Amino acid sequence: MNNLLYPAIIYELADWLTADWYFMLLKSPFGPDIATQQFVADIVADEVTAPGYSRVLVTGKAITTSSVTPWGQYIQDDPNFGSPTGGQVATYLALYRKVTNDADSVVAGVWEVGLNLDGSAQVVKFLQQIGYALNDANPVQAWLLTGEVQHLALLSNQQS
Repeated sequence: MNNLLYPAIIYELADWLTADWYFMLLKSPFGPDIATQQFVADIVADEVTAPGYSRVLVTGKAITTSSVTPWGQYIQDDPNFGSPTGGQVATYLALYRKVTNDADSVVAGVWEVGLNLDGSAQVVKFLQQIGYALNDANPVQAWLLTGEVQHLALLSNQQS
């Protein structure tokens, strides 16, 4: 899987609870590249254009801890994109911190999703437990970071 947390995430997570964070969907030929994709303006050309699609504000943001690990767990509601139509395939889900516009809004991470925008409900499921790598049931899906935060989220990559 081509999934990346971008280096800026380390600094941007300080504003997890107070800043506006958004999810957006991207289509081919998008591929993650931390060297050239610093801002939303760098990836917006590959954003899906399906009727009924719009970016989703991250809601339900919280930071918790677990008895399993001392690391902070950043959680949020599952992004619900409604039921876009037109048959485009969203190959990636991107998370970004909005500043004022696409030119200064920082890309935080991208996850491979493969959503068929065919009019069916598009909800991306994130696992609620964000744990330390050694305790993960599915370490392949883990997002390792350096510093205090070890994972942003574990993507189960399921649709409902």
